[in-house]
Amino acid sequence: MYEQTDTLFSGTHAPEQSPPGPSLRVCANVLRMKRALMISGVILVLLGIAAVVHPTYSYHQKDQVAKIGPFQATVEEDRTEQIPVAATATLLAVGLVLVLLGARVKS
Repeated sequence: MYEQTDTLFSGTHAPEQSPPGPSLRVCANVLRMKRALMISGVILVLLGIAAVVHPTYSYHQKDQVAKIGPFQATVEEDRTEQIPVAATATLLAVGLVLVLLGARVKS
């Protein structure tokens, strides 16, 4: 009387593949987030190490002292600044935390 025409379970055809579900998309997003955390952490740690190794930096600054008509007097001076220790410690700590979080995120 009633004949079933569904070939899904007949064994003659392979079941159709469904598009990737939300779980695969979530996994891909977690992997991207993990990679971004690791890269950001490594960059911050490298900046912190550079600040420890070279805590001062120098630059040239030109200041215009006077301008009379087309003539102008400028002074060029060398300036040396120091990177604050708190900024160096913060870079290292935050970078280390990001690297550890990136390593611990479950995929």
